[in-house]
Amino acid sequence: MKNKLLSLLLILTLLFIAQTQVVASDIISGEYTLTSDYYEDTENLETLTKIDLNFDQGNWTTAYHLDLDYEFNLKSSEGELSLNEAYFDYYGSDYDLRAGRQIVNWGPALEYNPTNNLNPLKNMSLIGDKEPILMLQGKYFIDYSYNVEAVIIPYHVPTTEEIVINNMTFNADLVEDDLSNMEYGLRWLGRGVNGFDFSMSYFSGFEDLPTIGMQQTSLGLKPDPNNVYYRKVDIFGADIATSYKGVGLWGEVASFNPEEGEAYYSTVVGSDYKLSNGAYIEGQLIYLEDKLSNENIILQTAVENTFNKIHNFRLGSVYNFETDGYLIKPEIEFSLADATTLKISYEYYEGQLLNNDMLSGNLSNNRLNVELSYSF
Repeated sequence: MKNKLLSLLLILTLLFIAQTQVVASDIISGEYTLTSDYYEDTENLETLTKIDLNFDQGNWTTAYHLDLDYEFNLKSSEGELSLNEAYFDYYGSDYDLRAGRQIVNWGPALEYNPTNNLNPLKNMSLIGDKEPILMLQGKYFIDYSYNVEAVIIPYHVPTTEEIVINNMTFNADLVEDDLSNMEYGLRWLGRGVNGFDFSMSYFSGFEDLPTIGMQQTSLGLKPDPNNVYYRKVDIFGADIATSYKGVGLWGEVASFNPEEGEAYYSTVVGSDYKLSNGAYIEGQLIYLEDKLSNENIILQTAVENTFNKIHNFRLGSVYNFETDGYLIKPEIEFSLADATTLKISYEYYEGQLLNNDMLSGNLSNNRLNVELSYSF
């Protein structure tokens, strides 16, 4: 009954858009997608249809944004309505405020940003989408080159509430919602200073992945299933970006300092360049040390180009020097009309992509994805 009501609500909304196209075109936008995923290892086929609606309105001093998703599984006939970002903006003479459910991105690197720790990942992986969470963000513009940013997060939202070790699942105790556990971040930024963009950041909060305590037994130290928790952590970050003769250059580093246990850090350096024929190439070298002292040295590369003026091709890869695991992902996107695209991609895994048993990046489930989308 609930799914029928949600479907009816979306149908009525789309009818409203059609009937008020002139007025709503400045307020409502969205995308309809039909996606099919085939997983080679399990021979499983999933087909989803999704409607994404964005509501935007604003003036010189205020604005709002609302993003709703309705996803329907054509195989199981189950649907789900979800809220993505929903926030309110206020623009002052030399400051901006944003309150609500939002995503804040820090760092100039591509896809993997060690300094970007405000929003949790939706899935446990090296690279993935971030989950919008409730926060208050403020920016104060000192002048045209410098500004200060502050973020307050009222309660901790983890990436996962459980961990699996040796086929055993451990559920974590959530961080209590009180003022003493409030998370916050600070960042000082410089833009266009002698050809450089840079920032220094600080985050005080809790780790996204839980930690399992150990207990002494007759057989030695063993995981304690009754002591799974999130460690408080201070994260210090810095990043810099510039360009030289058309070559983009950037770097990031972050030091993670938990309240208990050893500190660890991650860094990334990268470069990109656009050739005279329009091809775009980029590469990053990533050093990733996790809370379990696992080390990863990862090379991430991509090549993109346009053919027949309207279609796009991309070849991405990830290689881990520590495990010899790698991922290759070719992707092609056809522009069928002004607002309609067909995208086909294939993910091929070989070996262990990440040296970390807690992250799903170790999975090697090759995937073929076909996506048809229409924007309105």
